[in-house]
Amino acid sequence: MNRYADANGYSIAGVFREEGQSAWKPGGSRPELERFWETARTEPRPYDVLIFVRLDRLSRAGILQVFKDVQELDRLGMRWESVQEPVFNNPSKPIREIMLAMMAAFAQMSSDLTSARVKEARSAIAKGLRPGRLGGRPMRMTSEKLTRLEALSRERPNETNRKLAMMLQVPEGTIRYGKYLLRRDGRLPKWVSKEKVSTTIQREIDRLREIKKLAPERAREELRKMGVVKRDD
Repeated sequence: MNRYADANGYSIAGVFREEGQSAWKPGGSRPELERFWETARTEPRPYDVLIFVRLDRLSRAGILQVFKDVQELDRLGMRWESVQEPVFNNPSKPIREIMLAMMAAFAQMSSDLTSARVKEARSAIAKGLRPGRLGGRPMRMTSEKLTRLEALSRERPNETNRKLAMMLQVPEGTIRYGKYLLRRDGRLPKWVSKEKVSTTIQREIDRLREIKKLAPERAREELRKMGVVKRDD
């Protein structure tokens, strides 16, 4: 804004900055804009030109309101210019008015769409997120099905996830997730990979080979520690 004023030979007599204020919010309070109008209507006239970044920062209340604001500026003898929309600064009045009407219409359309989306979202939240209820789609793996899955997994430890899914009428991925929950809570044994089992077995075999090289009494003691032979053998 300062660069624009300097480039056009304007000296800044006042700054009205709105932080955290929405130009499209219906009925929203805009104290800085109200302060501008109050100051602009005083005598003698304090400003010659009103500069704003874009038209939608002046108003998105529709074509009628935009024209009312422009007419009020004309009545006060003030010019206005848009930093990012230089077509409005064209001295040719017909083009300026046509472009003003078009941009105001787009601003109103954008405001209506945004307002509709916000209302729709708030309505959905009000209907769906009642106290004590989480959002999202209902869980397929209910507590009852999780208990049933636990029982089936214990009764049929070698049953495939596909068949378990058919029994519980849920997707196979839900069965995998259910088993993860059961293992996490200690309701099922932890899953052990085949590689880990093979490594454990190989480690025991290597240990037995080392024991075999020991003296008989020492070897027997080591086997007792492993649980291979009983103490009274």
